Amino acid sequence: MPSRCRAFTSVRRHGRQITADVNVPPSRSLIEFVAHEFEHLLEQVEGLDLRALARVRGSGVREMERELFETDRAIKAGRLVAEEADAVRHVPNAD
Repeated sequence: MPSRCRAFTSVRRHGRQITADVNVPPSRSLIEFVAHEFEHLLEQVEGLDLRALARVRGSGVREMERELFETDRAIKAGRLVAEEADAVRHVPNAD
C-alpha cells in the first residue's frame, strides 16, 4: 500500500471486466475506509477518467502521486457513511 494512503484500491480493466483489490487496514475508521474505497469502485464502474479530471481545475480529482488519484467524492462518501454509522450507534434503545 502506498505510504500516503490509509486505504488503497488497485483497479485493473480487461475489456469490459473490472478487477479491484481493496486494501483496508484494521482501524477504528474501518467503516469510513470501506465506504471511501467503495466510492472509488463506483467511479471506475461509471467510467470516470481520473487522469483527465485531475488536469481540470475544480473537478474534485487530484493526482497524489504518479497514477494515484484522490477524489472529493470518495472523501465525502466515506465521511458521510461514518457519520451515519456513528449516529446509529448513539441512538438510544427503544426497549
